[in-house]
Amino acid sequence: MSEIVNLKPIGKNEKPETRWVLLIKEVRSNSGCSISKAQHDILSKPIWRRWAVSRANRSARCAKEARLYIRDLGDAAFLTKNGDQFVVRQLKL
Repeated sequence: MSEIVNLKPIGKNEKPETRWVLLIKEVRSNSGCSISKAQHDILSKPIWRRWAVSRANRSARCAKEARLYIRDLGDAAFLTKNGDQFVVRQLKL
């Protein structure tokens, strides 16, 4: 999964939300997994968790996707809500 960090910088006219879709597509094409498994694999990396939380807290579209992710995975989700902010769930080791 380390190869997924090699995406090009976001272009001037590219929406940050597009980055997430491209990342999901890349992971799925490399591993042949489901969308939810690709999301889980991506969010298992701290850098992408921080990026996802930042986007979810600034973009209505990303917030909607984050809510769906949390709904689908429940306690297994890496993200959670704290008031009106998304945060990284404290992982139990």
